[in-house]
Amino acid sequence: MDLGPGLIIIICLWLSALIICGISSSEPGRCPFLAAAYAVAVTVITLILIFLPRAPIDAPEISKEEEQVHIQDEYIIYRLLLCAFIGVSFIVGIILTLTGDLAEQVQARPLNKMKI
Repeated sequence: MDLGPGLIIIICLWLSALIICGISSSEPGRCPFLAAAYAVAVTVITLILIFLPRAPIDAPEISKEEEQVHIQDEYIIYRLLLCAFIGVSFIVGIILTLTGDLAEQVQARPLNKMKI
């Protein structure tokens, strides 16, 4: 099995998403949310590239007069497993990002004299 250009694009996108999420996780402000938006964009691009139809490079054109042959997709199980893995990792990543940002510790400040 050869590595096609779609797989190389997916690998580069996810590596860049990991790097951006790793760098922005320690930054204050809106950076973690921008990294989450980038992860959403990478997920959408990945799903588009996974479900694009594939054809051999040297596939002959089929005329209307010839009988069309049904081509079976032998890799559908692998595609569905990859989609399931991407979905689960996306949900876990969003949950971890939100809990990390929303569940920050708030230090208690000492009370001054209470005025009644």
